[in-house]
Amino acid sequence: MILQQLKKKNLLWELLIVLAVTGLISGLYQSGFFQRLEWMTLDQRMKVYRSTKKVTPEIVTVMIDEASLQDMNSELGRWPWPRSVYGDLLEFMVMGGAKAVLFDILLTQNESHTERGIIAPNASDQYLIDQTSETGVAYHSAQIIIDREDEAKGRGLDLPLPDDFREKFAVRPASGFRRHIHNNYFLPFQGLSQASKGIGIVGLDADPDGVIRRVRLFREYQGELFPSMAVVPLLDDLLTEKGVVYTPGNLALGDKSIPLDLAEDYLVNPYGMVQEYSVSGIFHSLKMIKTGEVENLLIYPDEFAGKIVYIGANAAGLEDIKTTPMSAKIPGVMVHVWAASNILQNDFLKKADPALTHWLILIFSLVSALAIFHGRHFMIRSGFPFFVLGGYLYFGFSAYAGNRVYDLVAPTASVLLTLLGSFTYLSFTEGRDKKKVRQVFSRYVSPEILTELLDKSELYSMGEVGRQEDMTILFSDLRGFTSMSEILDAAQIVDLLNCHFGAMTEVVFEHQGTLDKFIGDAMMAFWGAPLRVENHADHAVMAALAMVEKLDEVNAELKRRKYPEIKIGIGLNSGKVILGNIGSERKMDYTVIGDNVNLASRLEGVTKQYGYPVIISEYTWQKLVTDIPCMVVDQIRVKGKKKPIKIYAPLASPDGPDAQLAAAREKVAVGEEAFRLYQARQWDLCMDLYRSLDNTLLGEIYRERCAFFKQSPPPPEWDGVFTMTTK
Repeated sequence: MILQQLKKKNLLWELLIVLAVTGLISGLYQSGFFQRLEWMTLDQRMKVYRSTKKVTPEIVTVMIDEASLQDMNSELGRWPWPRSVYGDLLEFMVMGGAKAVLFDILLTQNESHTERGIIAPNASDQYLIDQTSETGVAYHSAQIIIDREDEAKGRGLDLPLPDDFREKFAVRPASGFRRHIHNNYFLPFQGLSQASKGIGIVGLDADPDGVIRRVRLFREYQGELFPSMAVVPLLDDLLTEKGVVYTPGNLALGDKSIPLDLAEDYLVNPYGMVQEYSVSGIFHSLKMIKTGEVENLLIYPDEFAGKIVYIGANAAGLEDIKTTPMSAKIPGVMVHVWAASNILQNDFLKKADPALTHWLILIFSLVSALAIFHGRHFMIRSGFPFFVLGGYLYFGFSAYAGNRVYDLVAPTASVLLTLLGSFTYLSFTEGRDKKKVRQVFSRYVSPEILTELLDKSELYSMGEVGRQEDMTILFSDLRGFTSMSEILDAAQIVDLLNCHFGAMTEVVFEHQGTLDKFIGDAMMAFWGAPLRVENHADHAVMAALAMVEKLDEVNAELKRRKYPEIKIGIGLNSGKVILGNIGSERKMDYTVIGDNVNLASRLEGVTKQYGYPVIISEYTWQKLVTDIPCMVVDQIRVKGKKKPIKIYAPLASPDGPDAQLAAAREKVAVGEEAFRLYQARQWDLCMDLYRSLDNTLLGEIYRERCAFFKQSPPPPEWDGVFTMTTK
């Protein structure tokens, strides 16, 4: 009953571990515990699959880079440059036919002067305002933020936006969005806002690990929406009379359906390559054009024809360098470029439903527990969970190539924690439990079988609570033991039996048998439990033949000890028996009972009468898979049984010498024919054949029977069965 109890206990713990791991990991996942690790894996996927991806050719960037700052220092001086520079950029872009020009540069303070008592923009600012108004393609930046009182520096929070700004730039209609807690804003300086075609809200919110992965496409302020720099140049083409419609996890903008997270942020799908120009190259080209040199320009205006042009800063000192999954040094404008390109190309990331992750946590925990608790080999137990996990990680990682984002960390944690919990439990219990099993079964089976039994108990029939099994039973008995006990003292008898039983037990163990018990000078063994094998009859018969061969070594040892030589008889039978731990609370035996056990015991006694050391029943003979030469001996009805059975004598081991096997097979043929003649009542021919066999006892038996039947022929209903009158 031990293994049955252990299996039930293990099954209960297996279920508890799976439920505990699933509950814990799901809870941690839901709480965001794994988020930073998940972001790290996401960043790696982005680098692998997006480094060679190009931003849509509709979008280009113009950068104020280090080379521009150095190259233009002599003409414009140190940063910040006069606003007229941006007016010149607009002139160049319009000259080439740019569709939209977006300045990711906050110009909140004007450089004013007083003229006739009126504060007016200086010439540089006015030039930018004029160019912005005249070109009609310029978009400038504003900020809508969450501020604190001390950061507002006395300006005050939650101030309303200017009415003209709201009327011109708020997106209408808009529905479904949530109210956020933005409480401050920074707008372009006076005059520039109204001259702009549009205003793009800038400002990027990093994730808690400091990496920018998402952008808010529309910022809400006091119940109204304002487009970000990423989406503002697209509104003319996308915005319909329905306006902007938010639904959980989605933003509808015209025919675009843009996925959002629960905070209404858009997860950007980055790019590794974008068409980029330097401001200094554009200014050199513009100067050449103005002096009439239109050949060999560094940059030609028509390169911007129909383009959406983003202008940003790429120099370290301009404080617009951001950390993104692609690099720790990316200009902030690039995040808006990526998002705009995503929208134009429908290049959206599709994040798997969190419910799928919860299911994966459960499935991976269950698979891991099943492998650990029920795996047949250590490599399966420890390796299969990692094989399944590795397959999922490969799938989840490579799915990013198709813009699919799967959670990787929580399922991984599920496998690892299940492995840890399961192996921890088994390390504390298996040793103790296996010790109990070893104590019970070490006297029944060989160390090799015991080890296999402990490692792979699910393959074995333990019969702890009593069950029916198909098995082969062997009984072995010493011949003439009573007379030997009369000439040997008690110590010598014990020594002789120990010598004999020790050798025979080894033979049983070598042939994967189970030693049941010693009964005086007899021993009982069986095959088919705890090792459940299909060819248990083969193992048992081979063991019986090996026991006969081993007897020569035993007798040689007994002769050395000056003990008499011994002989044995072995009977085997196969069939259904009852297997179980049988006994009382104080004494239990792992044994088999039933009619087929009794028949095996009877056949052991039959060996005395037929002169063969091993006799097997027809049931055992029928189950043999190996070609073991077995000669039919008789058809008998043992004492206490009504049903007759044929009995056979195995004559040689199939792995013996060829000559021996050939001789054995010849005897089998002779015996088969002799027994056929006997049952056919051809007494003289039968006697001749039996005399040709080297078993004089068997020959004498059939000579007497045939002689008797010649004198007193059997009745017509005679079936050739011999009824045994003794056990």
